[in-house]
Amino acid sequence: MVALVVAILALTVAVFAVVLVLERVPQPAGAAAIGTEVSSRPAGASASTTLTPTPTSQPRTKAGAKAAAKRAFDFYSIGNYGKFWDQWTEQSQAVVSRSEYMRRFRECPASAQGIRWSISDVSVSGSTARVTASRSILVDQFTFRYQAGRWRYEMTTDQRKQYQGQTVDEIVADQRAKGLCA
Repeated sequence: MVALVVAILALTVAVFAVVLVLERVPQPAGAAAIGTEVSSRPAGASASTTLTPTPTSQPRTKAGAKAAAKRAFDFYSIGNYGKFWDQWTEQSQAVVSRSEYMRRFRECPASAQGIRWSISDVSVSGSTARVTASRSILVDQFTFRYQAGRWRYEMTTDQRKQYQGQTVDEIVADQRAKGLCA
């Protein structure tokens, strides 16, 4: 009986691991694990007006970066993708609009939604923070940039390519075809 319970638990962990890994695997021609569509903002236009106003600044420290990362990842984990997008750098926000990013997840919810990220390490060099975070068995590194008095999430290179390569409709269709929507 104990062996059966252990086998079931191992299978459950393996399934979660596969789902998490598949969400992180770069897709051909810019398919997305998170979403896409190039913003309609004219080339060269500033994204600063899209940043959420902040009443206070965050300290430009390791603790400040860790707190900002925790806040951003918590929004993502609970499925509040609009608030997660609000935590992005100006450059990342310029890649995909908030409404399109949110629509991507309304139409194809993340299979790992509800699994929280745990931050294990943060290093700061100037206005850049490298954050090591994990959920389930996936461990990844992320970059946060200090902009306008706050630490902000910067899209990964793979995410940026994915968003620039397809529309949200194409991404959702691709994710559905791969069985990656919850």
